[in-house]
Amino acid sequence: MISAMMKAKQITEGLGQEYIIFTADQQLYQVAFHVIRENQALFSNVHLQLGGMHFLVSYCGCIRTLMAETGMVEIQSVPFGGVLKMISGMKLP
Repeated sequence: MISAMMKAKQITEGLGQEYIIFTADQQLYQVAFHVIRENQALFSNVHLQLGGMHFLVSYCGCIRTLMAETGMVEIQSVPFGGVLKMISGMKLP
């Protein structure tokens, strides 16, 4: 992971960019976060970002936790068949 981040840093700095935006899925985000944390001086201009779909899945998981046992699933399952999969945070129809 550190070699990929170094390559991204070299390329973007070579193009004159001051900041590097590194987009990753959840697993790579966690690894990249720890790499940046351990090498703060080297990667001070790198900004991590979750990929759009992973951000959405995490958001759905939060909604599922907040709305647990409120009856929302039962109400929305009638008109929207994919609600159970959607709020599980695992699959989006």
